[in-house]
Amino acid sequence: MHPTITRMQEVVAKGDDTKIAEILAEDVTFMPPTYFATWIGRAPVAAVLGHVGQVFSDFKYRRVMGDGHDWALEFQCKIGDLDAVGVDLITLNDDGLIQKFEVVMRPYKTIGALRDAMMTPHFHRSAFPRVPQSAGMTTPDCILGAGPDDTQDAIRRA
Repeated sequence: MHPTITRMQEVVAKGDDTKIAEILAEDVTFMPPTYFATWIGRAPVAAVLGHVGQVFSDFKYRRVMGDGHDWALEFQCKIGDLDAVGVDLITLNDDGLIQKFEVVMRPYKTIGALRDAMMTPHFHRSAFPRVPQSAGMTTPDCILGAGPDDTQDAIRRA
């Protein structure tokens, strides 16, 4: 198994964004299950993954499949009292760092629970005061499920 994939299994569930950042490429792309948008960059992706690690409980990787640059890591976890299953689809660059990170999850109900759990005031105030995003968004709401018109309302609620 590639050492980055081994390290990823050790640090992602712990939610330590500094350790997560060490395995991410500078221009990593992250596609979350909660919104159809792409995050770009080591700092914002590490912060999001760090926060998700705090939201999930009983997280564990069940199966790891792949070779070379392309990997799929099946996981299970709880979000509140809901059981979830998902897959991290990982592409490594030539330096062995994570270049692309896409997450798919089921059941559908857990995606809403994840979005709601990510809407904590602490996350909004400290993790992303002003991070440029796709579709003209400047807050983490693109990962949480809010559309461009809902961004300011979400900030006021936080």
